Amino acid sequence: MHWDQCGADLALLASMRRDVASVFFQALALSGLLAVLPLSLLWFLERRERQTPWLFAAAFLWGGCIATALALPFNTAFLKLVDTWVVLHPVVREILGPDAADSVGRADFRTDHGGDR
Repeated sequence: MHWDQCGADLALLASMRRDVASVFFQALALSGLLAVLPLSLLWFLERRERQTPWLFAAAFLWGGCIATALALPFNTAFLKLVDTWVVLHPVVREILGPDAADSVGRADFRTDHGGDR
């Protein structure tokens, strides 16, 4: 990681609104707590031939990076599929309300398809 990127990440955290930063840090704490179970299981399985804690942490972080990198395109494709489905089904838009497309990430719905507002 370059120091420039680290500084940009810290600047992004510092520029967050208070409510957004609160949600971010709550999610970070919750995900850290949820990671205790698989980490303790791996630590138990490693009891006969222990590796250094640094190697253990590096393997866990590497797995988190790979899982995130693999999940990102699948999540994006799924959200685009849901967005298209909501746009093509007016009954769903009526049930979910006029902001249905906005809630799945499509801000140009109002202008492209004549939505409310």
